[in-house]
Order: sequence, then structure tokens, then C-alpha cells
Amino acid sequence: MQDFMDLMEQYIVLTEQFQHISADGERAAGFAVFQLKDLCQETKGSDEAIKLFKNLLKKTENNTIQNLISLQLAEMLKDRGRRDEAIQVLTQVVLDNCKRLGAHEAQEGPKSK
Repeated sequence: MQDFMDLMEQYIVLTEQFQHISADGERAAGFAVFQLKDLCQETKGSDEAIKLFKNLLKKTENNTIQNLISLQLAEMLKDRGRRDEAIQVLTQVVLDNCKRLGAHEAQEGPKSK
């Protein structure tokens, strides 16, 4: 009976975690990116998954999701031996985020030391 109660408690915790993820668009999209990567690689192969992620990256405007897609894309490229392309993707992530951070800091003004 205790095993059943433990299993039910785990189920409730898992359900609450999924509700938490589903309630936030960025979290839900992020979770979907990880699931999509795994499913695409299993069913369509890595090359098709790479094409899909490149297409998603072009269509996504959310910075957080762009970062996540880019990081997953770079990992897939690296795993396929396409290291130069992975370096380009990761370099773009760094440049884009530095630009955003610079714009954000410019809006906030100089920090006092």
C-alpha cells in the first residue's frame, strides 16, 4: 500500500510541475524545444531536425526561446560533425545577447560603484 501512496505522490508532483510549465509560455515553449529535438532526431533523423530548428529560429522573436533553439541547434550540428556551423550559431548567440545586454544597460544608465 505504501508503494501505491508513494507512486500517487510522485504523480501529483509531476502533474503540478507540468501545470507550472504549461502556465508560462516561455517554459512551455522551452520544454517543447527539448521534446521536439528528441522526437525529430528519432523519427526524421538529425539532418531534418537541423532544418526544422533553423526554420524555427527564423520564425521565433522571443529572445529566451531563440537562445534555447540556438543552443540545441549548435549541439545537433556539433554531433553531426558540422563544427564550423555550430561555432557560427554559438557566436551569434553571444553577439545577440551582448547587444541586448548593452541596449538594456544603456536604458538603465550607468551603474554606480
